[in-house]
Amino acid sequence: MAIEPPLAQRPTREQLKARRVYRRALRRARNPLRFSLRSLALVLVLALLTALAVAGLALSLRSESSMPAAEPIIVISAVPDSSLDAPPTEKAALGTQVILAPQTPASLLLTGPPVPTIILTDTPMPLAVGLLAQVVGVGNDELNVRNLPNRNSSAILFRAAGGTKLQLIGGPLEADGFIWWRVRDPQFEVEGWAAGRYLQTITTQTGV
Repeated sequence: MAIEPPLAQRPTREQLKARRVYRRALRRARNPLRFSLRSLALVLVLALLTALAVAGLALSLRSESSMPAAEPIIVISAVPDSSLDAPPTEKAALGTQVILAPQTPASLLLTGPPVPTIILTDTPMPLAVGLLAQVVGVGNDELNVRNLPNRNSSAILFRAAGGTKLQLIGGPLEADGFIWWRVRDPQFEVEGWAAGRYLQTITTQTGV
């Protein structure tokens, strides 16, 4: 059975603290290279940050070195331009070469967006009262000319074959999804309403 020392002989809190400080000092004296865990963690963090900075610098240098060299700029001018006159050293620094149009070498390949082909046609004038129009887009059928500007409650007065010339005398009115024009056939002197979809103004207005 253990025998506890008397209360008077038990070490006080100050004595226990002093002993712990003494033991730590004794260990440091025996091994001066020994670091605390806090010091070791700080050293590791600093080393990691340094490694990341070096890696980022290496990647940035590699990306800059892998960039393709800028292609030289060639300016083709019809006449000499004073604004392009510069010493050869400046032209070399800018990477710009000026070539007059008559001196353009045949081996020079010009690149750029394709130029669209423009086809000029006789564009008819929009339909308007007073103009002469002709029937188009009916094929082998004929255009129905009605007494009213609609399809549901109107009657067919006469029919006009493709190419028939009609005088526009009224309109336009919209109904049943069509734009209707009042037309007059000058040959037979009959009038009615026709869908503008099948009418086209004649480019050369020669009158009735």
